[in-house]
Amino acid sequence: MSAKLVSPLLASAQEFITESLRNLNGHRLCFAIVHAITATELVLKERLVRLNPALIYRNIDTKSPHREQTVSLAALPQRLANLGMPLDSTQAQLIRDIAEWRHQIVHHMASFDAQLARRQLPLLLDFLACFLRTALDAPLRVEEAAAGP
Repeated sequence: MSAKLVSPLLASAQEFITESLRNLNGHRLCFAIVHAITATELVLKERLVRLNPALIYRNIDTKSPHREQTVSLAALPQRLANLGMPLDSTQAQLIRDIAEWRHQIVHHMASFDAQLARRQLPLLLDFLACFLRTALDAPLRVEEAAAGP
C-alpha cells in the first residue's frame, strides 16, 4: 500500500497545529493563538487548492500567479461560501475573533480576554480536526510532544 502524498499546505498546517497544541499545553497562549490561526488559514486554502489551485489567489484570473498575493484569511469564509462550501456561521465568527487576537498579538498590544481565549482556542482546534477529517479526508496528525503530559 502506497502512502498518500501530503500537499505542502497541509503539511505546514499540521505542523502549526502541533505547535499550537504544544504552546497551549505549555501555557504560552499568544503563541498558541498565532499558530492555530495560521493553521486555519492553511487548512482553508488547502480546501480551495483541491478544487482549483487558482482559487487561493486574490485575483484568480492573474497571468502571473507566482507574483499574486493569496486570498486573505478574512476573505476565505466568503470565498468558500461562494463556491458552495460555506462554514457554519459560528465557526466563521470564531475564526474572525481569534484572527483579531492574532492581529493584536502581532501588530500591537494584545487586549483580548485570556480566559475567553483559553475557552475558545480549543474550539478552533476542534474545528480544524473536524475540517481536516470531513472536508479534506486528512486525519489530524499531532506529534506526541504536543499531546501534553
